[in-house]
Amino acid sequence: MRSGASEDLTRLAADLDCADIQVVVEIGTPSALLLTASDTAELLVLGSRGRGGFTALLLGSVGSQVTSHASCPVIVMRDDPRADSNELVVGIDGSEHSLAALDFAFDEASRHGYKIVAVHAWDVPSFDLIITTDGPVPLPLEHVADDEVRLAAEILAGFAQEYPDVKVAEHLVRAPAVQALLDSATNAVMIVMGTRGRNAAIGALLGSTSNGVLHKAKVPVAIIPVPPQQLDAA
Repeated sequence: MRSGASEDLTRLAADLDCADIQVVVEIGTPSALLLTASDTAELLVLGSRGRGGFTALLLGSVGSQVTSHASCPVIVMRDDPRADSNELVVGIDGSEHSLAALDFAFDEASRHGYKIVAVHAWDVPSFDLIITTDGPVPLPLEHVADDEVRLAAEILAGFAQEYPDVKVAEHLVRAPAVQALLDSATNAVMIVMGTRGRNAAIGALLGSTSNGVLHKAKVPVAIIPVPPQQLDAA
C-alpha cells in the first residue's frame, strides 16, 4: 500500500512547477506525524476537507489539531482567491501571537507585492446596555476606542518602518473579530492570524476567533504560532 501511495504522489509531484520535491509516505496518526514535521518545517499546508464521509471529519479534526499546536506556520487552503486579489488580511490585538502573524504577513507582502490590511477588531461586554441602580459602569467606555486606535498605531509603526515597500491599510472595527476579518477579506489572497489573542474578553484570537475564521473563510487562512524560542524566553 505504501509503494502504491508513493507512486501516486510521485506522479502528482512530476506535474508541479517545482525543482526539488521529496515524496514521503508514513504510517501513523496524521496529526501526530504533521506536528512532528512542524518541528523542522518552515511551513505546513493543509486542505480544509477530506474526500468525503468519515475522512472529511477526520481531516477536519486533524486540521484543527495541527493549526492549534504546530511549531511552524500552517496554511489551510480554501477556494483560490480571485486572480486580481492583492491583499493579506491580518488580525491584530497587541498580543505576541498577533505580532508573529504580522511578521509573517509583512514578509510575504514584501516578497510578493501584496498590500497589508490590518484588522483590529475590539469589543467590550454590553455593560452600557445594563441598567444599574448604583455604582459606576465597569469599563470606561468613552476611553476604549481611543486606546484601541493608539494600540493599533503603535503595533504597526515598527513594521511599517522595517518594510517601507509594503502598503498598509488599517481597519479598526468595534465588532466581533470573526465577522470583522471576514468582511475585510473581499480582496484577500489570504487571512493571517496568530494562534491566540491577548485575553479571553477582548480580542481573543484562536480559541474562538481563529477557529471561526478557519471554518467560515472562503480564502486560504494562515495560522502563525509564536516561535518556540520566544515562548521559552517569556
